[in-house]
Amino acid sequence: MPNIKLAKVTLIGLVLVIVVWTRAESARQSDKLKDLEHKAALQPGNAALQSQLGVAYFYKARLGDAQAVDRAIGILQQAAAAVPAEPDSARWLGLSYLVKVSLLSRSGAAPGEVVAAAQHAAQAFESVLERSPKDALALSSHGFALTIEAGFKRSPDLFTKGVGEMNQAVSVDPSDINPRLLRAFAILNFPVPFRDLKAARDDLTTILKGVPAGYNDRAAAVLHVYLGDVYTESREPALARAEYEVAAGMHEPGAEVARARLAAMEQGQPGPDDIQRYRASANNCTVCHSK
Repeated sequence: MPNIKLAKVTLIGLVLVIVVWTRAESARQSDKLKDLEHKAALQPGNAALQSQLGVAYFYKARLGDAQAVDRAIGILQQAAAAVPAEPDSARWLGLSYLVKVSLLSRSGAAPGEVVAAAQHAAQAFESVLERSPKDALALSSHGFALTIEAGFKRSPDLFTKGVGEMNQAVSVDPSDINPRLLRAFAILNFPVPFRDLKAARDDLTTILKGVPAGYNDRAAAVLHVYLGDVYTESREPALARAEYEVAAGMHEPGAEVARARLAAMEQGQPGPDDIQRYRASANNCTVCHSK
């Protein structure tokens, strides 16, 4: 079996990417932090309020703040333990651990630290799935975490299980963009023998069709480039060019990359190294979520 080690766990901005992918949400949550901290300090037993504070720290962490992600994890762990029957805190806890995976990967942390964070994420999502087996976000996120662990452990079984769960999550509600975001970003960074380009194309197309115009043009430009790159890999140059042309008229940094892709097409086509380098930028949340 080919080596399934993922390239530097080039993930998330996860994705993250996930749940609310508008830039403004992170800014709004950061603005609420002081108020939430004050209220939470006055009501330490209010699990719902504590969970809101943890979510606010999650959004701050998504902008690259390593201290914020540890704060989010600590708060959400307590909130999830306080009300185990309510899955929201556990879901956000798992997502926070996925952000930690991303930040650890970017910092060059030891593989053991990255694997441990991925395992903690999987455990948090498992607690959600025990109560809601068809929770698409928890299922896809659990599968996503398993593929990260599989990449480091070089485990074909874990990898197969993770991909299967992401596929199952998409099938629960094909119009839900969250499982598709996770699956698409995972597929794009799988080694070539494991890339399901058809699934990636379907996911990216559905995501771009499923969000309102202007919702986050910065992120949309990035996704149009990714979709163009999938068409390039599939040897469909006319479709690739169409996606690059759309992205070229949108926001930076995707527009600049799209213009470079179009220039490369005049000489043949974008090279696989250029495509993979740009996909690696998915590990930087600010590509889609700037301050």
